[in-house]
Amino acid sequence: METEMKNLSKNIGYKLGAILALLTMLIYAIDYKLWIDPEVVGFISLGISGIIVFAGVYSAIQSKKINENTLSFAEGFKSYFITVAIGYLIYHTTNFIILSAIDSEARLEITNIPKENIKAFFFNTIPWVFGKLSGYSLIGLLVSLAIKKDKTEY
Repeated sequence: METEMKNLSKNIGYKLGAILALLTMLIYAIDYKLWIDPEVVGFISLGISGIIVFAGVYSAIQSKKINENTLSFAEGFKSYFITVAIGYLIYHTTNFIILSAIDSEARLEITNIPKENIKAFFFNTIPWVFGKLSGYSLIGLLVSLAIKKDKTEY
């Protein structure tokens, strides 16, 4: 049962990552400057965060259904986190590839980091990724608490 829940969470995470990667490529194809436009960036960030949280909640609920409508707090959080982590890492990797390998000129304009400091760009993004995952994890803890239902609670 646990393997089935993990596989479900991974599959939803891969789909989440694909959706977010496609959104990233769409934004880049329209105009990469949308990433720094103050009128648009908040809307984009809010939309992406909403999609991420929705996918995590969906994964936890589906795991509960797989597990005969019972789910411990830990199982709910694990299901949520696996989905969110996979999806967010695919999304962030896509951003990094676009801004570092495909169009470093866009990265220069967006981040104001010189070409020689690509290592600094990479190492500065690592704490950002873990910080965002920590924030999503806090939401996951609340979701897990809300949907948990142990067999002893009948």
